[in-house]
Amino acid sequence: MCRFDPALQAEVAKRKSYLLMIMNNRMYKGYCYVTAERWRARKDFEYC
Repeated sequence: MCRFDPALQAEVAKRKSYLLMIMNNRMYKGYCYVTAERWRARKDFEYC
C-alpha cells in the first residue's frame, strides 16, 4: 500500500503497477496498492 497527496491522484494513477484502493465499495483518494513487478530500483519510487 502507498499513501500520497490526493491532489496527485491523476498523476500517480499513470504510474506502472498502480492499483486503485477500494474497500467497502469506496475509493480511497490518496492511497493505492502497488504490485512488485517492474519496481526494481530506488529511482522507480522517486518521481515527484
